[in-house]
Amino acid sequence: MFLTSFASMISFTLFFLVIVKSLGWILKKQFPNLRKYETSIRKIISFNNTLYGILSGVYCISFVLFHQKPQSSDLLIYIYYLSKIYEFLDIVLVIILNHAKKSDEGLSGHFAIHHITTLSLVWACFYAPSSMIMQEDRLLNKKTLLGEIHVAPIVTNTFHHFLMYIHLGGYIKMFGRLLPWSGGLQLVVGVLAVGSQVFEKIFLYGKWNIQAEVYVCVMYVIYFCCHIRDVRASSAPPKENDSK
Repeated sequence: MFLTSFASMISFTLFFLVIVKSLGWILKKQFPNLRKYETSIRKIISFNNTLYGILSGVYCISFVLFHQKPQSSDLLIYIYYLSKIYEFLDIVLVIILNHAKKSDEGLSGHFAIHHITTLSLVWACFYAPSSMIMQEDRLLNKKTLLGEIHVAPIVTNTFHHFLMYIHLGGYIKMFGRLLPWSGGLQLVVGVLAVGSQVFEKIFLYGKWNIQAEVYVCVMYVIYFCCHIRDVRASSAPPKENDSK
């Protein structure tokens, strides 16, 4: 399937990084007067966020209802994987908006790390050779200590994206108060789910091909540390200006 090989996933990620690195220079040289389009760019971003939020909610419900059917499960997992490619658009739009505003606002370390690595994380979960989920014996092995290994992380992630992107689209502002909790929950669930898979692989099946799982756990921990830092920063009182 499209972009499910390691080579194609890495190539696409590197291609995207080249675009991101080049985009600022291209905008500066070719579109120096982009500021007059700032309002239009904001509307495009708002529409994109709202659309992705709605689609995330629809997907979350669909996954809960149909993931137990083998044919539907494979398709739903593939759609989830492709959605991480779509998320690359977030960085492109933020760079364009910040260029129009002459600002670096929004390009946080968490934002950049997450959007650049999330495709490889999902690939490691479902398409890496050492992953149990997409192997021929997956029907035997995907039942873990937490149930089907991929269900809880996907449901919590897409539900979080529903809340977040609807909020970022300018609708239902109260969702913003739920984001620290839903964001933390999806990461904790991810670590527990993949950790249980590692435990089961080693102690129940005697398998040590856990490279993909180790990578996923490491990335989840990094995401969680970034999330905690963002939550603390957002809840910290503003610093007083001591200059006179």
